[in-house]
Amino acid sequence: MKKFEKFLQSLPAETFPANTHIYTRWKKVEKRYIVVEGIVAIVSYDKLGVEKRIMGVMKGEVIPSGSMTEIPRFADYEYVAYTDCVLAEFTDKNLQQLISDPELVMEKMKIQDLRTRQANLRIETLMQGKAEDKLMYLFLYMAERIGQATPAKEVVLVDTKMSQTDIGNSLGLTRETTAKVVNKLTKAKMIMPAGKGHYMVHKRLLVKAVCDRDC
Repeated sequence: MKKFEKFLQSLPAETFPANTHIYTRWKKVEKRYIVVEGIVAIVSYDKLGVEKRIMGVMKGEVIPSGSMTEIPRFADYEYVAYTDCVLAEFTDKNLQQLISDPELVMEKMKIQDLRTRQANLRIETLMQGKAEDKLMYLFLYMAERIGQATPAKEVVLVDTKMSQTDIGNSLGLTRETTAKVVNKLTKAKMIMPAGKGHYMVHKRLLVKAVCDRDC
């Protein structure tokens, strides 16, 4: 990972103390950032104005989400420094530098090892109050980040590398509760167990369920 690390360290960076708002939803985005150090929380609010952290963005990822190739006009969510963060402006020139070097691209893709992904998932999903919400967010996150394409367009294969007990432990849930929720999500056709630690995830149905709860 040394080459990508050097790439990150070469970019002019700014420090954002914890709880600093980086982007405000629907406000104009002047520039995009790449995370050098720390965790940025993507935040939504329910109908009563209660804050919900949707996702944690970590080292090597670009914000706002989905802005790798172009800067969006407006922020899709609130972006808040969950920890003290170091962010570097990610320009079109930086993008060209990155994508023109296959080694850099591969290092960026591999920078989050299993332990880091699990820590990130823990930060995000523990913010949810109910067991069902925790599991839905977990499977949605993993589908977005490590899902593998399948012949079915809206379905991806996720290798969690975890047993149901491990998943429950990472979310503060018992194995029994985890199994009950997994069974419920399976009956709703949002997920389908596919062997040890593997799940088929129907992204559209899962996204709809999450949006119905949050929107």
